[in-house]
Amino acid sequence: MGEPTIGTDRYIPPARKPEASGPMAHPILDSRDFAYVHHRMEGVFSPFELALLGEQAGFHARASTAALGKLRLVDLTIGSELAARPEPLVDYYSINIVLDGAMNVRRDHESATVGRGTVGTVLTPDSAIEMRFSADCRWLCVLVGRRELDNAFHAMWADLPRSEDFAIGLDQRQSQVASWVQLVRWAAADLARSESLAAHPVLAGQIEDLIVNGFLAAGSRRLSPAYPREQPMIPAAVRRARDYIESRATEPLTVADAARVAGVSVRALQQGFRQHYGVTPIGYLREVRLDHVHRELQSAQPRDGVTVTETALRWGFGHLPRFAATYQQRFGRLPSETLRHAEQG
Repeated sequence: MGEPTIGTDRYIPPARKPEASGPMAHPILDSRDFAYVHHRMEGVFSPFELALLGEQAGFHARASTAALGKLRLVDLTIGSELAARPEPLVDYYSINIVLDGAMNVRRDHESATVGRGTVGTVLTPDSAIEMRFSADCRWLCVLVGRRELDNAFHAMWADLPRSEDFAIGLDQRQSQVASWVQLVRWAAADLARSESLAAHPVLAGQIEDLIVNGFLAAGSRRLSPAYPREQPMIPAAVRRARDYIESRATEPLTVADAARVAGVSVRALQQGFRQHYGVTPIGYLREVRLDHVHRELQSAQPRDGVTVTETALRWGFGHLPRFAATYQQRFGRLPSETLRHAEQG
């Protein structure tokens, strides 16, 4: 699967091999039946396509899971090289800590190939995701409800997270990331015990909060020196207008509508969006719609009957040649090329 990289140009050398952790308290899978494993794991994660790339004889999936408040930890081993293409996550985040082997993930425009010691990958809701696992891959999934993580993020930064707020790859050379991984692995090991401290009704919620907030502190780009420092100070009126635009992106909207919801004048809202997002409210709406079109075309399957025209019109793009030009400028290819690539797999 190649040497570990983050994106296309950064190399993260493998750290020392971590000590193996034992299975958690609730085994849910131990099978060589590929179809059964696929069906069983769709009950744990979102629906996904799964392809066996390695030898059938080597395939042997094992999984155990444990709940920690509203978090869920899943320990997975597969035994044969696999490729997966999940449907966009809707109501949860998945942080994957690689314990053995290697994992390659593409999330929207970013990609990462990580192995043990490089820690793992971050999968965010609403993103187009493709995954590939080496035959010896074993990983620990931390599944965090979207509402829980978004609420914690809002409490920390008075804002709601976006996919780009989280790097796709987690680098264990960063001390805070390493500390967070140790915390998660301690929780997983503790939950394997018959009398678990992490499962104690008084402590479980506190440990859950520590893991969620620890991830935000260790894994969010908001704390990166390169992140614009004024971004967390976006005025509440601008955030209200932004949320209104994002929640009603399929509807006919005007700047006056957004300004009324935000409780400010049209001029003030225009100035606020230019200052904090670099575009007008209408320009922001166009970008939101383009992102939705892009995700739908990326996740299209041949049997779905998806067309560029129908998708563009549904998201408010009535002038198709202008839409195609704007799309190409934003994503580097025509919408028809995105759809064709998705359908060809």
